[in-house]
Amino acid sequence: KKIETLSNKKYGKNDSVDRKIRIIADHARAITFLVADGVEPSNKDRGYILRRIIRRALTHAKLLNNSFNNLNELIQVVITEYREVYSNIEKLNLKILQEEQEKFKITLRDGLKKYKSFGSKISGTDAFLLFQSFGFPIELTQDLAKEDDKIVDLNRFEEELKKHQAISRGE
Repeated sequence: KKIETLSNKKYGKNDSVDRKIRIIADHARAITFLVADGVEPSNKDRGYILRRIIRRALTHAKLLNNSFNNLNELIQVVITEYREVYSNIEKLNLKILQEEQEKFKITLRDGLKKYKSFGSKISGTDAFLLFQSFGFPIELTQDLAKEDDKIVDLNRFEEELKKHQAISRGE
């Protein structure tokens, strides 16, 4: 219900909208519980998973409604719903989430603009550019492509990723 309010979209009327709403709701719960357990966004381990979940939720929120770009109101709903059964949840530090969201909003805006400039087939090189320059995990590019009936060249993406990893290791 809160997502419907924030996005001005109704659940149950459009498959694409419904999918986005479910993704955002599931991710808001996951984000809340990870942060309540002390996980902070980072580039490794559980922090990396949290960062990716935040980014995916924000991307789907932005796609649902361009002005829907803050997950904190949803996190408050999760806290309210689960505070009786999960005592750590009220100690949640929303500032951590706000900082991560702010960092990603600019990147997301620019990355979506770049994504929209691609044709019906997204080359592996373009997918890697979204990953490397805009922080779009390949799964996010695939989600966007699926919504737009576009094809992503995963084989070429993997080749580009392996090349990059080899360079990073000094090979």
